[in-house]
Amino acid sequence: TNPDAMNYEEDAVFDDGSCVVPDIIVPDDESTIQNALSNATAGQTIFVRAGTYYESNIIWPNIYGLKLIGESKNNTIIDANSSGRIFHYYSGCTATIDGSTLISNFTLQNGFINGSGSCMHFHMGVPSLDNLIIKDNVSSWGNRGAINFYGNAYQSGNAIFSDVYFINNYGYSGAAITVTTSGCAGTGDANGDLYIVNSIFEDGYGHYGTGLYLSDADKIFNNIIIDKCYFVNNIAES
Repeated sequence: TNPDAMNYEEDAVFDDGSCVVPDIIVPDDESTIQNALSNATAGQTIFVRAGTYYESNIIWPNIYGLKLIGESKNNTIIDANSSGRIFHYYSGCTATIDGSTLISNFTLQNGFINGSGSCMHFHMGVPSLDNLIIKDNVSSWGNRGAINFYGNAYQSGNAIFSDVYFINNYGYSGAAITVTTSGCAGTGDANGDLYIVNSIFEDGYGHYGTGLYLSDADKIFNNIIIDKCYFVNNIAES
């Protein structure tokens, strides 16, 4: 019933307590997604209105619980225009994000990088992903694909990838998703799980692991649970 809520329904007749009013709206409050992220604080919600946003090398801030939510995955598009990766997060050897961080309701496309993670490159922290289309992202030969998460025994809590459609991504290993360890010395044990559910991996191309590539992922997560996912027409050179 609240017209300022990002899940506002005009026909609603009473407030059931589910209204979510964002803290920052793009482009109303901030003209770019990068500006919105740079000015956000821990636990805030950023709502991005439908449109195509030509942004690349977006730096994710070192804060917990930030949520970036588009209006619609089909109509809210972040297009890197082959000028870099889309999101980059680097925290040194101490994670400051976990599964309470959320990216939802976007198409993420046309990332290109001479390195790993043409769509997302997150170091020492894995966010949750929901209701995304990730397509046409290319990492150079010898590197990891569209999404590259790497760390070493720091992930706290569960991360959930739900309803993500990967299509036509390229990476030498893990055209869609790579989870591997970094050069940081591990301290303690992983105490969270990674859930990959209701997702589609289609037309990935690379040398090996064209859907998923997991290397020493048990140093990051206790368990990786894959449920109700489809792998279609992924091609490995080896």
